[in-house]
Amino acid sequence: MLSELKAKTMSIPNVDMAISTLQKYFDITIYQRMRKKIFYEGDFPDGGKLLICTPQSKLHPKGNGWIDLTVKQITLLQEATYAIFALRIEGDKIYYFGFDNLKPLLTEDTLIYNNHEGDHWKLHVWPDCIKVLGNSQKLVITANRIDNLGSGRN
Repeated sequence: MLSELKAKTMSIPNVDMAISTLQKYFDITIYQRMRKKIFYEGDFPDGGKLLICTPQSKLHPKGNGWIDLTVKQITLLQEATYAIFALRIEGDKIYYFGFDNLKPLLTEDTLIYNNHEGDHWKLHVWPDCIKVLGNSQKLVITANRIDNLGSGRN
């Protein structure tokens, strides 16, 4: 019984839950972007495009999750009319925030390279903030608060 309770409280939210919440918030249909596992998109009535990045992470022993974002993924986000994240973290937490809030932390000098991802940024997701490896600044976040997105597009 205790192990079932722990498994339930330490689960990573399902992507369908995040997308459903965002569909209601924006009142548009959202669909998975072709050949992009963590990207979803929707069309605004005025012709603008919403792009959502939905990576997930388990919690690591220090209490944070981490996400790697590649240059290619960031380029996709920059092309959207409105780009947002729905970071899904173990412990039933989803962090919703606009890409424009994260962009200042993604500097060229914080890029790291490995053979698997190529050039990318490593984001450490703490319960109250996101830190990009190599950058002392942080983005303050709050779990499960979609109203942090504000009234919509810029």
